[in-house]
Amino acid sequence: MNNQLTVQTNLDLDLHEIFHSQKSYLIRLAIQKFKLCKIEAEELFTDALIILKENMMKGKLAHSEYIRAYVFGIMRNLWCKQQRVRLKEQRYIEITKHQSSAQVFLQSDEELKSELANTLCKLNDRHRKILELYYVHKLSLREIAEDLGYKSSAVVKNLKFRALQNCREVIGERCA
Repeated sequence: MNNQLTVQTNLDLDLHEIFHSQKSYLIRLAIQKFKLCKIEAEELFTDALIILKENMMKGKLAHSEYIRAYVFGIMRNLWCKQQRVRLKEQRYIEITKHQSSAQVFLQSDEELKSELANTLCKLNDRHRKILELYYVHKLSLREIAEDLGYKSSAVVKNLKFRALQNCREVIGERCA
């Protein structure tokens, strides 16, 4: 029991010495390397010292001559961990924003379907049939031309273009 107390006292003295001898250098280095403000760098340094103490108590620290590099390595690992957490939080926020905008889109999707159905009703039968075969039944322009008896797919292409133009005009009138 007395041995542990002596080791603990020596450990506390060593940490106190490390704290005062390395603090300003390591904080300046963290500010420079990690682009932190002084308060963040000081918190990082303090957290690194806590981890250093735990590692010293476990006997993980072999060479005390490299203590500055060791503490800075702990600070770097802590900073990297903080960056990963921040990145995950940002991704979560972006995903949440994307999901909420997708829900708004889905609500307006029903309105869009209704608007499209009204617009299609205003087209003539020939235009409506071409759009239906192309978009709903996924037929090619050549297949539509054969089914409806047109000479070539170019004729169907022009009719499809005019049908879409008419849809745009009808929707444009409603929006205006």
